[in-house]
Amino acid sequence: MAWVLTPERSDSGESIGSSSRIGFRGARFSISKASRLYLSDYGQNFTTHDDSASYVAQIRHIMGPGWTGRLRIRYGGDTYCVAGRGDWTYVGKTDLFCHEHFSGYVLGAARNLPLAPPAPSLYSGPHNHGQVGERWTIPSPSFASREGQIGNVGIRIARGDWNWSTTKHPEFIERMRSMFHLEDWLRFYITCYGYVVRPVNSRYWGDAYGIDIQHQFEVVANEAPSAAHSLKNRIDNTQEDVDPNVYFVCGHVDDLMDGQLPVPDEHDPRTDDFDQDMRKWG
Repeated sequence: MAWVLTPERSDSGESIGSSSRIGFRGARFSISKASRLYLSDYGQNFTTHDDSASYVAQIRHIMGPGWTGRLRIRYGGDTYCVAGRGDWTYVGKTDLFCHEHFSGYVLGAARNLPLAPPAPSLYSGPHNHGQVGERWTIPSPSFASREGQIGNVGIRIARGDWNWSTTKHPEFIERMRSMFHLEDWLRFYITCYGYVVRPVNSRYWGDAYGIDIQHQFEVVANEAPSAAHSLKNRIDNTQEDVDPNVYFVCGHVDDLMDGQLPVPDEHDPRTDDFDQDMRKWG
């Protein structure tokens, strides 16, 4: 079934057509001049949604005839479109239903990932950091304690300067620290389908985190060949003196976080400036 835009207020309280209160965050998609919805990946690879005409028309009913550009969808459906430089418009909630629409990828629309958790399981969507989902980071315990943010997740603005969630997620943080016990700082993304995904460096593959990368890659290559190609591109693009990292699924928000997304701090004036299209937010 095609995606449908429903005219509901956002989880942040925005009405249809109003400016975003939380910036531009979520899994990234785009609408082309040819009126197609697509996701982009490494190597100028563009994969179009196989049934997007009615959804594109709904977006343009709000954004204007012929609108083209990027949109981002949070888990729960809140959808934001680029309205201008530093301005993003809330257009409604996208009902994604439970069908896969992008050939070569399995985004998990029906909890159908080829490598289901227990984690970490190689992600079968694009491994392009700008595409995956809404970014957050679990800080090191010492930094969180020093900042008085135990239980919070955040977004790094500059060295030592963070924009924090207003909600606390101690059980989630404990689970993630147990899963990735060799690291202090845990960057993660939440996809539009609710999967918690994070980059894991190759030094931790194998015995460190129990990742059989060869087996997992073979499964993903068989069931989601475009994802496997994206993964290879990510590794090939890594500098020779840097260990590569690729994306792994840690679980689902419903299971790891009781269905509760981190809530951005609308009282911090920097929150509505958050733009995942900027490289520093990647």
